Amino acid sequence: MVKNIRSLASSVWGADFGMLTIDPKGGGIVRFGRNHKIDLPVLFQRKEVIFLANPSFLLLPEHLLQELLSAAQRHTMAIRAKHFGRSLYAIAIDRSMVKHPLLNQALSCLIAYEEMVPEMIWSQHEDVKVVHGDGFGAHELSPAVEGASCLNSKRSSVSPFYLNKALFEVLYFPVDTAEIKGSPERMRQALLAHRDRSAVPWIFNVLTNQIEYRMGKVVTDSFPPEVHLSVTGRCNLECRFCSYSDHISKKEHVGMAQMGCLDFLDHLQTVRLSSGLGEPTINPHLGAIIEYLATKFPHIDINFSTNGVALNGNGLVNQLINKVSYINVSLNAATPSTWKELCRRDLFDRVCSNLRDLQRAKRKAGAVLPLVYGSMVLTTKNIRELPDMPGLCRSLGVDRFTGIPFLSFKYNQSEKYGRAEAFHQCQGEYEVIYRRTLQEARRHRVSIEIPVPQGRKRVDFGLEAREFYDFAGIEEPPPRLDPLVDGLRYAAPGRKSCPEIWKIAYITNIHVDSLNQSATHYLYPCLGPLSMVDFSMKTPFGFPDRDDFLKLWNSPLHKGLRKAQSVLGVSTVCDVCRKMDSRDPANFGRLKDILDEWNNQWGTESPDDFALQKGL
Repeated sequence: MVKNIRSLASSVWGADFGMLTIDPKGGGIVRFGRNHKIDLPVLFQRKEVIFLANPSFLLLPEHLLQELLSAAQRHTMAIRAKHFGRSLYAIAIDRSMVKHPLLNQALSCLIAYEEMVPEMIWSQHEDVKVVHGDGFGAHELSPAVEGASCLNSKRSSVSPFYLNKALFEVLYFPVDTAEIKGSPERMRQALLAHRDRSAVPWIFNVLTNQIEYRMGKVVTDSFPPEVHLSVTGRCNLECRFCSYSDHISKKEHVGMAQMGCLDFLDHLQTVRLSSGLGEPTINPHLGAIIEYLATKFPHIDINFSTNGVALNGNGLVNQLINKVSYINVSLNAATPSTWKELCRRDLFDRVCSNLRDLQRAKRKAGAVLPLVYGSMVLTTKNIRELPDMPGLCRSLGVDRFTGIPFLSFKYNQSEKYGRAEAFHQCQGEYEVIYRRTLQEARRHRVSIEIPVPQGRKRVDFGLEAREFYDFAGIEEPPPRLDPLVDGLRYAAPGRKSCPEIWKIAYITNIHVDSLNQSATHYLYPCLGPLSMVDFSMKTPFGFPDRDDFLKLWNSPLHKGLRKAQSVLGVSTVCDVCRKMDSRDPANFGRLKDILDEWNNQWGTESPDDFALQKGL
């Protein structure tokens, strides 16, 4: 890991850098690998401006080195920070600052790995310039809270504070000291040994997960860094574009007792409190679950999707503030009449009112989080309102908007939409709608992700890829720790593997028609075609402890699908899914055939048969 950090530093600074560390006993600065203490004035002997950064800085997608150095010459100190200074990545300091009290405070924050360091509001100091990049956004730039005073935000799961802690443990209290010698398996074993002793186990878990993904390991020891958990199978709407039907849903809600059984949560980065068809805000325990996760596992990024109808019930709005990273609200229309046509109830104004209440609550608390995203299931019934959505979003405090093509496969009920209403029927007029929508998104500063016109279409693992434009400037790229496990002797992959089988656990509710009526939930493997298969007999989820969860995560189904990523013929669904747009009605015939084949072969077998017949 240290070798990779040195390599990353070389790519940023060339040969002109030195590696320092902090003496854990005395707190002084020492040269890395030596017991040679350095006084701060020494750092300025040959430089007018010096630059200090922690390893997290090297993992950022953009480094802004020249911008920071130039700003330091004009403002005395320049910093690269996020989360309103709670996450400090780098400082550039003019020589005149060598005895300034702010320098010691900045150094303390830069290398912080314990909560003892007082938090700083750097923007209040006239001698400090906070440098933001143009290429990538930051949550604190959210237009929804622009102008609000004393803004604040929680740290992310891989902020410098947490990575500093992980590296401190590795350097001073290593668990496995045997040589790695470029072996990914040895590195994996060392990370696992440390994970189970660490105060920041999710850092070591995600690194282990990345190695296992690159190795294509069929059986994993890492937990999926991200878990999507349905907290209810019920919904308060029966939208025409959704397969949910109230008459087959079950009334149970996930409660605190079930959440308390999940003793592996400290190994996760992200928990989404929605999966499948249920509406999380009608669960009366949702607020308590959020409070539990935010208090016991403050590093976890919490989010969920909602239709927004009950968003302001039971004081939920205030329970979201700075605990939930984002919510996605299924808006689906720009007018009450179209919303009523799609969602079959006259509640558009209530949804809008709830979102305005959330925006007011955020501004009153000075809270950036939760960021509010909006989405629209694209059908022939609402596609002409797409250019009006950015303006609606901005008025409601929604900073990011996504357009999702309607999946009409197997929608045979008379009151539901079908292939005649599919987005793909609108391709003739979509080019103009697409251009107008982007213009409006730019004008209203709403980040947007929508399908590209037919001529530029690209498919990736069963879904049409969408273009993204960060007009709001809020998009922080997903944290990347994987460079820390680069440089090992990985076997060259024959083809790209679907990451979901390793990285995300999808857990949805049993319904009245499910094959397994003795469970409440089950795992399904991905958001591709297999999301339409009932796996309740093969992967029932009974809110297990960590050992039983890993057994379930390594079920014959999951082992078979992981093997299918590198071996053709193990899963026809996976082979076809790589190149198929599963939402395009033109592909429904082929999609039906491969799913029927799947059900005929595996649908009635015991859980072990998949593995046995495929030679796993």
